[in-house]
Amino acid sequence: MAVAISRNDLGLNFVRELHKLAEVPYQATSWELRGFSWWVGDFRQRIWAEPAVDEEDGPVFKVCAATDFITDLDPGDARLIDRVAKLSRSASTSSLVFDPVDRTLRHWTTITLYEDIGSWVFPLMIGSAYSQLAAVNSDSDDAHRFFGGKPAHDNRPLRGPDSCRHARVEAWGAECAEEGRNRSAWAGTGEFAEAVELLQRGDMIVRLDGEGLIAGFPFSHAQGGGSDLPADSTAVFEMSTETPHSVHGNGLSTRLYLPLDLPQELACHLCTVLNLLETREFTGSALIGSWCREDGGLAFSGFVPNILYHPGMVPNLALAARTRTAWVAAKLGEGDRLEATSSLITSVLDGFLQPARAAEIVEAAKPRKPGLLRRLLRN
Repeated sequence: MAVAISRNDLGLNFVRELHKLAEVPYQATSWELRGFSWWVGDFRQRIWAEPAVDEEDGPVFKVCAATDFITDLDPGDARLIDRVAKLSRSASTSSLVFDPVDRTLRHWTTITLYEDIGSWVFPLMIGSAYSQLAAVNSDSDDAHRFFGGKPAHDNRPLRGPDSCRHARVEAWGAECAEEGRNRSAWAGTGEFAEAVELLQRGDMIVRLDGEGLIAGFPFSHAQGGGSDLPADSTAVFEMSTETPHSVHGNGLSTRLYLPLDLPQELACHLCTVLNLLETREFTGSALIGSWCREDGGLAFSGFVPNILYHPGMVPNLALAARTRTAWVAAKLGEGDRLEATSSLITSVLDGFLQPARAAEIVEAAKPRKPGLLRRLLRN
Protein backbone atom coordinates (compact mmCIF):
# COMPACT_ATOMS: atom_id res chain seq x y z
CA MET A 1 0.00 0.00 0.00
CA ALA A 2 1.95 3.02 -1.25
CA VAL A 3 0.77 6.33 0.13
CA ALA A 4 2.18 9.74 -0.73
CA ILE A 5 2.37 11.94 2.37
CA SER A 6 3.86 15.42 2.34
CA ARG A 7 6.74 16.27 4.64
CA ASN A 8 5.21 19.37 6.21
CA ASP A 9 2.77 17.54 8.52
CA LEU A 10 3.18 13.79 8.31
CA GLY A 11 0.75 13.17 11.16
CA LEU A 12 -2.14 15.17 9.75
CA ASN A 13 -1.68 13.77 6.26
CA PHE A 14 -1.60 10.25 7.70
CA VAL A 15 -4.94 10.85 9.42
CA ARG A 16 -6.48 12.19 6.22
CA GLU A 17 -5.29 9.16 4.26
CA LEU A 18 -6.55 6.84 6.99
CA HIS A 19 -9.99 8.48 6.76
CA LYS A 20 -10.08 7.58 3.08
CA LEU A 21 -8.67 4.05 3.37
CA ALA A 22 -11.04 3.18 6.24
CA GLU A 23 -13.98 4.32 4.12
CA VAL A 24 -15.29 6.67 6.79
CA PRO A 25 -18.50 8.30 5.47
CA TYR A 26 -18.26 12.07 5.19
CA GLN A 27 -21.83 12.46 6.42
CA ALA A 28 -20.79 10.84 9.72
CA THR A 29 -17.57 12.88 10.01
CA SER A 30 -16.78 16.01 11.97
CA TRP A 31 -13.39 17.42 10.93
CA GLU A 32 -11.33 18.93 13.73
CA LEU A 33 -8.03 20.78 14.02
CA ARG A 34 -5.74 17.75 13.76
CA GLY A 35 -8.13 14.94 12.90
CA PHE A 36 -11.77 13.98 12.91
CA SER A 37 -14.58 12.38 14.88
CA TRP A 38 -17.14 10.00 13.44
CA TRP A 39 -20.15 8.18 14.82
CA VAL A 40 -21.02 4.51 14.34
CA GLY A 41 -24.26 3.63 16.07
CA ASP A 42 -24.43 5.81 19.18
CA PHE A 43 -20.69 5.98 19.85
CA ARG A 44 -18.06 8.53 18.90
CA GLN A 45 -14.55 7.70 17.77
CA ARG A 46 -11.83 10.35 17.46
CA ILE A 47 -8.75 9.86 15.29
CA TRP A 48 -6.09 12.55 15.31
CA ALA A 49 -2.36 13.31 15.26
CA GLU A 50 -0.60 15.18 18.05
CA PRO A 51 1.80 17.97 17.00
CA ALA A 52 5.28 16.84 15.99
CA VAL A 53 8.03 16.12 18.50
CA ASP A 54 11.48 17.01 17.17
CA GLU A 55 14.01 14.23 17.55
CA GLU A 56 17.51 13.67 16.24
CA ASP A 57 16.36 11.83 13.11
CA GLY A 58 13.55 14.28 12.37
CA PRO A 59 10.00 15.02 13.52
CA VAL A 60 7.84 12.21 14.91
CA PHE A 61 4.10 12.21 15.57
CA LYS A 62 1.76 10.43 17.92
CA VAL A 63 -1.41 9.27 16.16
CA CYS A 64 -4.37 8.32 18.37
CA ALA A 65 -7.71 6.56 18.00
CA ALA A 66 -10.06 6.77 20.98
CA THR A 67 -13.65 5.52 21.23
CA ASP A 68 -16.05 6.63 23.98
CA PHE A 69 -17.47 3.63 25.86
CA ILE A 70 -18.73 3.93 29.47
CA THR A 71 -19.19 7.15 31.42
CA ASP A 72 -20.52 8.33 34.81
CA LEU A 73 -18.44 5.69 36.59
CA ASP A 74 -18.25 5.76 40.37
CA PRO A 75 -14.74 6.76 41.48
CA GLY A 76 -15.46 5.27 44.87
CA ASP A 77 -16.10 1.77 43.50
CA ALA A 78 -13.10 -0.24 44.71
CA ARG A 79 -13.89 -3.06 42.24
CA LEU A 80 -13.65 -0.88 39.12
CA ILE A 81 -9.89 -0.73 38.68
CA ASP A 82 -9.48 -4.40 39.54
CA ARG A 83 -12.05 -5.37 36.90
CA VAL A 84 -10.43 -3.21 34.22
CA ALA A 85 -7.00 -4.67 34.99
CA LYS A 86 -8.30 -8.25 34.79
CA LEU A 87 -10.22 -7.66 31.57
CA SER A 88 -7.10 -6.15 29.99
CA ARG A 89 -5.40 -9.54 29.98
CA SER A 90 -7.34 -10.36 26.80
CA ALA A 91 -6.53 -7.04 25.11
CA SER A 92 -5.88 -7.09 21.39
CA THR A 93 -4.91 -3.94 19.48
CA SER A 94 -6.22 -1.38 21.95
CA SER A 95 -6.38 -0.55 25.65
CA LEU A 96 -9.42 0.05 27.83
CA VAL A 97 -8.39 3.26 29.61
CA PHE A 98 -10.07 4.69 32.70
CA ASP A 99 -9.85 8.45 33.12
CA PRO A 100 -10.81 9.38 36.70
CA VAL A 101 -11.14 13.07 35.81
CA ASP A 102 -14.16 12.63 33.52
CA ARG A 103 -15.07 9.22 35.03
CA THR A 104 -15.01 7.57 31.61
CA LEU A 105 -13.74 4.35 30.04
CA ARG A 106 -12.47 4.62 26.47
CA HIS A 107 -10.80 2.28 24.04
CA TRP A 108 -7.45 3.71 22.97
CA THR A 109 -4.81 2.93 20.37
CA THR A 110 -1.71 5.03 19.65
CA ILE A 111 1.23 4.68 17.29
CA THR A 112 4.44 6.64 16.89
CA LEU A 113 4.73 7.85 13.30
CA TYR A 114 7.92 8.87 11.52
CA GLU A 115 8.80 9.43 7.89
CA ASP A 116 10.04 5.97 6.86
CA ILE A 117 7.95 3.83 9.23
CA GLY A 118 6.39 1.78 6.43
CA SER A 119 2.85 1.06 5.29
CA TRP A 120 2.15 -1.60 7.95
CA VAL A 121 0.78 1.12 10.25
CA PHE A 122 -2.27 1.70 8.04
CA PRO A 123 -3.90 -1.74 8.33
CA LEU A 124 -3.00 -1.91 12.02
CA MET A 125 -4.52 1.47 12.83
CA ILE A 126 -7.60 0.93 10.67
CA GLY A 127 -8.17 -2.55 12.09
CA SER A 128 -7.84 -1.22 15.62
CA ALA A 129 -10.37 1.54 14.89
CA TYR A 130 -12.85 -1.01 13.54
CA SER A 131 -12.23 -3.29 16.51
CA GLN A 132 -12.89 -0.50 19.01
CA LEU A 133 -16.17 0.44 17.36
CA ALA A 134 -17.27 -3.18 17.05
CA ALA A 135 -16.59 -3.71 20.76
CA VAL A 136 -18.51 -0.68 22.03
CA ASN A 137 -21.51 -1.35 19.81
CA SER A 138 -21.78 -5.01 20.84
CA ASP A 139 -20.64 -4.89 24.48
CA SER A 140 -22.09 -1.69 25.92
CA ASP A 141 -25.08 -3.19 27.76
CA ASP A 142 -23.07 -5.98 29.39
CA ALA A 143 -20.15 -3.65 30.07
CA HIS A 144 -22.09 -0.99 31.94
CA ARG A 145 -23.65 -3.69 34.12
CA PHE A 146 -20.14 -5.03 34.81
CA PHE A 147 -18.41 -1.67 35.40
CA GLY A 148 -21.31 0.54 36.42
CA GLY A 149 -21.98 3.90 34.79
CA LYS A 150 -23.84 4.19 31.52
CA PRO A 151 -23.02 3.95 27.80
CA ALA A 152 -21.19 7.07 26.61
CA HIS A 153 -23.78 8.50 24.24
CA ASP A 154 -23.54 12.10 25.47
CA ASN A 155 -21.07 13.20 22.79
CA ARG A 156 -23.57 12.82 19.96
CA PRO A 157 -24.12 16.28 18.48
CA LEU A 158 -27.65 17.66 18.46
CA ARG A 159 -27.00 19.00 14.97
CA GLY A 160 -24.29 18.08 12.54
CA PRO A 161 -22.88 14.73 11.39
CA ASP A 162 -25.15 11.73 11.15
CA SER A 163 -24.51 8.44 12.84
CA CYS A 164 -23.81 5.65 10.37
CA ARG A 165 -23.79 1.92 10.01
CA HIS A 166 -20.48 0.60 8.70
CA ALA A 167 -20.36 -2.79 7.01
CA ARG A 168 -16.72 -3.56 7.94
CA VAL A 169 -17.30 -2.63 11.59
CA GLU A 170 -20.42 -4.80 11.80
CA ALA A 171 -18.64 -7.77 10.22
CA TRP A 172 -15.30 -7.23 11.95
CA GLY A 173 -15.62 -9.81 14.70
CA ALA A 174 -16.75 -12.54 12.30
CA GLU A 175 -14.01 -11.69 9.79
CA CYS A 176 -11.30 -11.81 12.46
CA ALA A 177 -12.57 -15.15 13.77
CA GLU A 178 -12.71 -16.61 10.26
CA GLU A 179 -9.12 -15.58 9.48
CA GLY A 180 -8.07 -16.75 12.93
CA ARG A 181 -8.96 -20.35 12.08
CA ASN A 182 -5.96 -20.44 9.77
CA ARG A 183 -2.36 -20.85 10.88
CA SER A 184 -0.80 -17.63 12.19
CA ALA A 185 -0.07 -15.35 9.25
CA TRP A 186 3.32 -14.50 10.80
CA ALA A 187 4.54 -18.11 10.97
CA GLY A 188 7.26 -18.88 8.43
CA THR A 189 7.67 -15.27 7.27
CA GLY A 190 11.22 -14.74 8.58
CA GLU A 191 10.20 -11.56 10.40
CA PHE A 192 11.27 -12.89 13.79
CA ALA A 193 14.82 -13.48 12.56
CA GLU A 194 14.84 -9.91 11.25
CA ALA A 195 13.65 -8.61 14.64
CA VAL A 196 16.30 -10.66 16.48
CA GLU A 197 19.05 -9.21 14.30
CA LEU A 198 17.71 -5.70 14.80
CA LEU A 199 17.59 -6.02 18.60
CA GLN A 200 21.04 -7.61 18.74
CA ARG A 201 22.45 -4.52 17.06
CA GLY A 202 21.22 -2.64 20.11
CA ASP A 203 23.11 -5.03 22.41
CA MET A 204 19.92 -6.72 23.65
CA ILE A 205 19.68 -10.33 24.80
CA VAL A 206 17.35 -11.98 22.29
CA ARG A 207 16.82 -15.31 20.56
CA LEU A 208 14.35 -17.10 18.34
CA ASP A 209 11.82 -19.21 20.22
CA GLY A 210 10.09 -21.52 17.75
CA GLU A 211 7.90 -19.35 15.53
CA GLY A 212 8.49 -16.36 17.77
CA LEU A 213 11.14 -14.68 19.89
CA ILE A 214 12.06 -13.97 23.49
CA ALA A 215 14.18 -10.99 24.61
CA GLY A 216 15.48 -9.35 27.75
CA PHE A 217 15.39 -5.56 28.03
CA PRO A 218 17.16 -3.53 30.74
CA PHE A 219 14.61 -2.34 33.30
CA SER A 220 16.92 0.17 34.89
CA HIS A 221 17.03 3.75 33.67
CA ALA A 222 20.82 3.90 33.95
CA GLN A 223 21.51 0.33 32.82
CA GLY A 224 22.85 -0.59 29.42
CA GLY A 225 22.48 -3.85 27.51
CA GLY A 226 24.79 -6.82 27.60
CA SER A 227 24.71 -10.52 28.40
CA ASP A 228 24.78 -10.27 32.20
CA LEU A 229 21.51 -8.52 32.99
CA PRO A 230 20.30 -9.42 36.51
CA ALA A 231 16.83 -10.96 36.68
CA ASP A 232 15.46 -8.34 39.07
CA SER A 233 16.21 -5.52 36.61
CA THR A 234 15.33 -7.24 33.33
CA ALA A 235 12.01 -7.07 31.49
CA VAL A 236 11.17 -10.17 29.44
CA PHE A 237 9.49 -9.68 26.08
CA GLU A 238 7.87 -12.50 24.10
CA MET A 239 6.28 -12.65 20.67
CA SER A 240 4.50 -15.84 19.67
CA THR A 241 2.47 -17.28 16.81
CA GLU A 242 1.41 -20.23 18.96
CA THR A 243 -0.78 -18.45 21.52
CA PRO A 244 -4.25 -17.90 20.03
CA HIS A 245 -6.58 -15.18 21.24
CA SER A 246 -9.77 -16.24 23.01
CA VAL A 247 -11.91 -14.36 20.45
CA HIS A 248 -9.75 -13.75 17.35
CA GLY A 249 -8.06 -17.14 17.05
CA ASN A 250 -4.55 -17.24 15.58
CA GLY A 251 -2.33 -14.25 15.00
CA LEU A 252 0.58 -12.52 16.72
CA SER A 253 0.68 -12.52 20.53
CA THR A 254 2.97 -10.14 22.47
CA ARG A 255 3.79 -10.00 26.20
CA LEU A 256 6.17 -7.65 28.01
CA TYR A 257 6.73 -8.78 31.62
CA LEU A 258 8.19 -6.30 34.10
CA PRO A 259 10.25 -7.46 37.10
CA LEU A 260 7.92 -5.75 39.57
CA ASP A 261 6.67 -7.71 42.55
CA LEU A 262 3.62 -5.71 43.60
CA PRO A 263 0.60 -6.38 45.83
CA GLN A 264 -2.52 -6.99 43.78
CA GLU A 265 -4.21 -3.70 44.62
CA LEU A 266 -1.12 -1.67 43.81
CA ALA A 267 -0.54 -3.63 40.57
CA CYS A 268 -4.10 -2.96 39.38
CA HIS A 269 -3.76 0.77 40.08
CA LEU A 270 -0.39 0.87 38.29
CA CYS A 271 -2.01 -0.75 35.23
CA THR A 272 -4.61 2.03 35.24
CA VAL A 273 -1.95 4.73 35.60
CA LEU A 274 0.37 3.39 32.90
CA ASN A 275 -2.47 2.98 30.39
CA LEU A 276 -3.63 6.52 31.14
CA LEU A 277 -0.12 7.99 30.87
CA GLU A 278 0.44 6.23 27.54
CA THR A 279 -2.46 8.28 26.18
CA ARG A 280 -1.25 11.55 27.74
CA GLU A 281 2.50 11.45 27.11
CA PHE A 282 4.80 10.98 24.16
CA THR A 283 6.30 7.58 24.95
CA GLY A 284 7.85 6.84 21.57
CA SER A 285 6.10 3.46 21.67
CA ALA A 286 2.72 2.16 20.45
CA LEU A 287 -0.37 1.44 22.54
CA ILE A 288 -1.19 -1.80 20.72
CA GLY A 289 -2.47 -3.78 23.69
CA SER A 290 -2.85 -2.95 27.38
CA TRP A 291 -1.18 -3.05 30.77
CA CYS A 292 -2.61 -5.85 32.90
CA ARG A 293 -1.99 -8.02 35.96
CA GLU A 294 -0.40 -11.33 35.08
CA ASP A 295 1.32 -14.13 37.03
CA GLY A 296 1.22 -12.03 40.17
CA GLY A 297 3.04 -9.18 38.47
CA LEU A 298 2.66 -6.65 35.66
CA ALA A 299 2.65 -7.15 31.89
CA PHE A 300 1.83 -5.31 28.70
CA SER A 301 -0.32 -7.69 26.66
CA GLY A 302 -1.28 -7.36 23.01
CA PHE A 303 -2.56 -9.42 20.10
CA VAL A 304 -2.70 -8.68 16.37
CA PRO A 305 -5.30 -10.83 14.54
CA ASN A 306 -4.41 -12.66 11.33
CA ILE A 307 -6.64 -10.34 9.34
CA LEU A 308 -4.22 -7.46 10.02
CA TYR A 309 -1.06 -9.20 8.82
CA HIS A 310 1.34 -6.92 6.98
CA PRO A 311 5.13 -7.23 6.62
CA GLY A 312 7.08 -5.07 9.06
CA MET A 313 4.95 -5.36 12.19
CA VAL A 314 7.16 -7.81 14.12
CA PRO A 315 10.41 -5.78 14.23
CA ASN A 316 8.56 -2.53 14.82
CA LEU A 317 6.46 -3.88 17.70
CA ALA A 318 9.61 -5.39 19.21
CA LEU A 319 11.32 -1.99 19.11
CA ALA A 320 8.19 -0.42 20.60
CA ALA A 321 8.39 -2.88 23.53
CA ARG A 322 12.02 -1.94 24.18
CA THR A 323 11.09 1.75 24.14
CA ARG A 324 8.13 1.11 26.49
CA THR A 325 10.42 -0.67 28.95
CA ALA A 326 12.78 2.29 29.09
CA TRP A 327 9.85 4.70 29.52
CA VAL A 328 8.46 2.83 32.55
CA ALA A 329 11.95 2.44 34.04
CA ALA A 330 12.43 6.20 33.81
CA LYS A 331 9.02 6.76 35.43
CA LEU A 332 9.92 4.61 38.44
CA GLY A 333 13.53 5.79 38.76
CA GLU A 334 16.44 4.01 40.42
CA GLY A 335 15.27 3.85 44.04
CA ASP A 336 12.74 1.69 45.83
CA ARG A 337 10.31 0.56 43.13
CA LEU A 338 7.47 -0.06 45.60
CA GLU A 339 7.70 3.48 46.95
CA ALA A 340 8.07 4.88 43.43
CA THR A 341 4.98 2.98 42.28
CA SER A 342 2.97 4.29 45.21
CA SER A 343 4.07 7.88 44.54
CA LEU A 344 3.31 7.65 40.82
CA ILE A 345 -0.17 6.23 41.42
CA THR A 346 -1.19 8.78 44.03
CA SER A 347 0.11 11.67 41.90
CA VAL A 348 -1.80 10.60 38.79
CA LEU A 349 -4.96 9.27 40.48
CA ASP A 350 -5.21 12.20 42.85
CA GLY A 351 -8.05 11.50 45.25
CA PHE A 352 -8.76 8.05 43.83
CA LEU A 353 -6.19 6.06 45.81
CA GLN A 354 -5.40 7.93 49.01
CA PRO A 355 -1.69 8.23 49.93
CA ALA A 356 -2.37 6.63 53.33
CA ARG A 357 -3.90 3.57 51.68
CA ALA A 358 -1.02 3.33 49.20
CA ALA A 359 1.50 3.53 52.05
CA GLU A 360 -0.38 0.79 53.88
CA ILE A 361 -0.20 -1.49 50.84
CA VAL A 362 3.54 -0.86 50.43
CA GLU A 363 4.21 -1.55 54.10
CA ALA A 364 2.37 -4.87 53.94
CA ALA A 365 4.16 -6.05 50.77
CA LYS A 366 6.63 -8.90 51.09
CA PRO A 367 9.27 -8.96 48.37
CA ARG A 368 9.72 -12.09 46.28
CA LYS A 369 12.38 -12.77 43.71
CA PRO A 370 11.10 -12.77 40.12
CA GLY A 371 12.36 -15.67 38.03
CA LEU A 372 11.40 -14.43 34.57
CA LEU A 373 14.94 -14.26 33.21
CA ARG A 374 15.31 -18.01 33.58
CA ARG A 375 12.88 -18.44 30.70
CA LEU A 376 15.09 -16.28 28.48
CA LEU A 377 18.32 -18.10 29.30
CA ARG A 378 16.86 -21.60 29.36
CA ASN A 379 18.38 -23.89 26.70
